Amino acid sequence: MDLQTLDALRWSREKQQCERDFLYLASTYLRIKAKDVIGFPTLKLNKVQQFLWQKMKEQWERTGYIRQVWGKSRQVGASTLMRAFNFQQTAFSNNRNALLVTHDEPSSYEMFDIDRTFYDALPPQLRPRARNIAKSRIVFDGRNSKILVGHALNMNVAASQMNHIAHITEAARYRNAFDVQASLFPSISEARGEDPSIVVVESTSVYGGTWFKEFAEAAMRGETEYEFHFIPWYWHHSYQRAVPVDFALTAEERDWINRYPISTENVVFYRELKAKFRSRPALVRQEYPFDWESSWQMPEGTLRVFDDDVLEALSRGVRQCIYRAVPSSTGLQRTLGGFVEVWQEPQPDCFYDMGVDVAGGATADADWSVASIVRRDTLEQVAQMRLHMNPASTDFIDLVYWLGMNYNAAQINPDITGGWGNALQTELQMRSYPAIWQWRRRDDAKGRVSSRMGFLFTRRDKAILVHNAVALASRGDVMIHSEVLLDEMRAYLNIGLDEWGAAHGSKDDAVTAWMLALLSARDERIDIQGQPTDEKPTPTRAQSKPWAVQDVDADLVTTSRPSFGWLQPWRG
Repeated sequence: MDLQTLDALRWSREKQQCERDFLYLASTYLRIKAKDVIGFPTLKLNKVQQFLWQKMKEQWERTGYIRQVWGKSRQVGASTLMRAFNFQQTAFSNNRNALLVTHDEPSSYEMFDIDRTFYDALPPQLRPRARNIAKSRIVFDGRNSKILVGHALNMNVAASQMNHIAHITEAARYRNAFDVQASLFPSISEARGEDPSIVVVESTSVYGGTWFKEFAEAAMRGETEYEFHFIPWYWHHSYQRAVPVDFALTAEERDWINRYPISTENVVFYRELKAKFRSRPALVRQEYPFDWESSWQMPEGTLRVFDDDVLEALSRGVRQCIYRAVPSSTGLQRTLGGFVEVWQEPQPDCFYDMGVDVAGGATADADWSVASIVRRDTLEQVAQMRLHMNPASTDFIDLVYWLGMNYNAAQINPDITGGWGNALQTELQMRSYPAIWQWRRRDDAKGRVSSRMGFLFTRRDKAILVHNAVALASRGDVMIHSEVLLDEMRAYLNIGLDEWGAAHGSKDDAVTAWMLALLSARDERIDIQGQPTDEKPTPTRAQSKPWAVQDVDADLVTTSRPSFGWLQPWRG
């Protein structure tokens, strides 16, 4: 037998060994960009990877397939392990479709680079024939297998193919996790046995990542076929440092050693890490947690705006809309999949207020444009419009205009902080919309109303906006029906003294629109009376400070409202 034949036989045996033995393939041929050394070593599993691989094998042997959920710390090797196993199951196995889903497009390219690196570093004798090697796809021709990469912002990711292997990474960062689940999970194979279907959902904790937290905890309770495992930071071998001679433990650090199986070397590393992120200590606790519960703690100095008791009371009103509609000049046209959810039709002799939060885009990854309508006398949410649409389009302006007009010319309070909100207000004025909310100076003794229209987000005015909504909700004066609104209220945070916003991975479009509507309604319910007609108008002050941008009183009018006689507040 000649040398060429012997060499071919040797590589044939190597290929068969790689097909059978993942650990052999990883430690012999799969090369990675290492964290601990500069170089291009093969993948030898660390302690964390060995633990996770063992759990995958045990479940495979016990159930015939793999369904895993991993809560983890940053950079422990879990994602690399799954990328390597994914590569072996496609490049060295037949008839497999594998899918990787990341939280955004740049991350998908970065993660897929691991697979490309595995492929390029293989010896030519082991490298399978491939085509369509691009940013998001490798097709192994000889195997009829492929690897596809998508990201969560594409809600239809993988909907058109059967997926035998699914790796869902950093799931807590998905802004539309429920949409991804609805698209992806029905496409996952149920194959069991020697050629199993494989699903791994893994992520570090991100406050506001409700879907991943609930999905993982359902697995912890044994309610699904998935098995949950948590990886604390101190399991990783590189997360330790030499102990300085003069090193002394603090009381908190001694408590860590008593509660967790960590060494003094681990404590030195953690103290060094905290020093690096001194300005953001909450980030350290989130991405390098000691246990599952602490990884979900709210960042220090952060509070939920709406208490659990308030949210529980409001949740009792959440229900399906009576129908969906598209507003038009002839009324609310019932349409399957219409932009507007209607819980109560416009009632005669009732006044309504509408808040509008305008987003700056029409794509699925943009924020939502939301209009929320409340009935002024009861403060009940009666309708909500939520859509992705170009805010400069005539269609969008038409929808807002006719939605307001259909609800008895509801008073509209638009957010004009960005350019699109200003554009909406200008269009409404050009169409002579009869009721646009006017700004009030809250410290004015005469309760005068400004000639300025629309809500501009300043720190003081946003505080008024939020506190008004919290006060009304805490007293039980409001009723909501939108599940989207309730979810956003759960993740709406007060950060520090005067900052408010959605938790990471969440949105606040619906809650902002609702709060704008409440402020508009409350201003009218107060029923401020105008000044007596015989009172002489107060002259405008001369500007005593020539460097000032404008006189804050210059646009205040002496009456509480302009003379829209037919738009007097509803009095019940």
